[in-house]
Amino acid sequence: MPASLSKPSASRGRPREFDYDEAVDQLVDVFRQRGYTGTAITDLMAGTGLTRGSFYKAFVDKPSAFALAFERYVTRGQRVLADIVNGPGTGKERLRQVLQHYLGQATGAQGRLGCLVVATAAEATVIDRDAAQRVDQALSHVEGLFKTLVRAGVADGSLPRTLDADATAAALLCLVQGFRVAGKSPALRKRLGASLVEAGMKLLD
Repeated sequence: MPASLSKPSASRGRPREFDYDEAVDQLVDVFRQRGYTGTAITDLMAGTGLTRGSFYKAFVDKPSAFALAFERYVTRGQRVLADIVNGPGTGKERLRQVLQHYLGQATGAQGRLGCLVVATAAEATVIDRDAAQRVDQALSHVEGLFKTLVRAGVADGSLPRTLDADATAAALLCLVQGFRVAGKSPALRKRLGASLVEAGMKLLD
């Protein structure tokens, strides 16, 4: 897909350019704030600044726009996590970094926007089977990274050898997704702090 597409202007027959990648990022923000079912085409048009004709030309329809936004959101998040998983430190240290990353994503402006994976998981049964499958793949990927780090920690001695990698990874996945849910609530968002990371680390004892 080219970096920019022709976008019709108010002048008849005179197209102007818009940045396609920037528009997809804007779609991500709209879907994160409103969810799939709560988002109308007019919301997507407002979020991207596109006319109706330009929107349909670039993104076809709402389901297609959502699929693009979801893929962008997940790919971006997986890139950040990969840097942590493949970075320096013991398995335990890198697990702490992952928890800190998720805590940061659940607070401030990012917390208000919310997690597109979590929002889609709640709505998957009313979207379509493909959306549900995308959610499963995204969550399984994160759980797999947790398993990798737990096993690395056991191997390097930073974690107990008796630790069950599968059960621990599942528990950590639930914890960080809980961070993202709490981040959507103004009252709960204020209570998200470093102590929750430390509480998560106790799962590794």
